Amino acid sequence: MILHMNEDSIDELQEADSWDWDQAETLPGNPAAGVVVGIRLSATEFEGLAAAAERSAVTATEFARRATVSAAREQVETA
Repeated sequence: MILHMNEDSIDELQEADSWDWDQAETLPGNPAAGVVVGIRLSATEFEGLAAAAERSAVTATEFARRATVSAAREQVETA
C-alpha cells in the first residue's frame, strides 16, 4: 500500500503537539544496529590498508573495523 501525503499532513506529523503521547508504543531496539563511519585515507594509506587486509584474507573495510575496535579497546584499557 502506498500512502501519499500532502505538505499539510507532513507538517502536522512533525509537530510534537499533535502526537498522542498517551498511546505511544515502545518497541524493542535492534540488537544488530550499528553506526557507519566514513574516513578519508590517502592513496598510500589505502594501499597499505588493502595490502594488510589481503594478507589477513578479509576486506579492507573489515580489516579497518577490526583494527579500529582493537585500538579503541587498548586505549580504554590503559586509561
